[in-house]
Amino acid sequence: FSLKKFVDNPAGLTLVLSLPGFVSLLLAPLSSFISDRIWTRFGRRKPFILTSWISVILCLTLMPLAPNFWSLIILFACYGLANDLGTPSMEVINQEIVPPQQRGRATAGMQWCSNFACLIFYFVALGRFDDVQFMAGVPITGEKAIYWSSGLLLGVMALLLMLGVKELKPHS
Repeated sequence: FSLKKFVDNPAGLTLVLSLPGFVSLLLAPLSSFISDRIWTRFGRRKPFILTSWISVILCLTLMPLAPNFWSLIILFACYGLANDLGTPSMEVINQEIVPPQQRGRATAGMQWCSNFACLIFYFVALGRFDDVQFMAGVPITGEKAIYWSSGLLLGVMALLLMLGVKELKPHS
């Protein structure tokens, strides 16, 4: 919807939205490969995930403020790159920190939460994309509210990961 402010051509929108998929073909496996072969005092997955999430938060904060098509494309490309940096590691860290006997329940719980969040987003937030509300005399659009609340929630998840998850060094 943010791109639709600048481009009306459906083929152009499809082209722009498909570009991160091509970058993901190279960057996501490379990120996973590197994260398997390093160890820092913070762990081996957390540096990738936190770098990714902090970059994604920055992109989400700036995207609704993009003044033109090209700045939005640059932010969208940076968002895709940052997301690719952490996504492969996130799935692996879930399996590493959840005990084997609880992985089925943990996966089911994560799927339930993810599906519930999608339902709320599609039924509540997405329909408000073009709305404008005033808070203390400042106009806040639905677009800004969606991007900024997503960034805020990702920031909460980053704090949880930083403060609540401890990776164990693998034996070999």
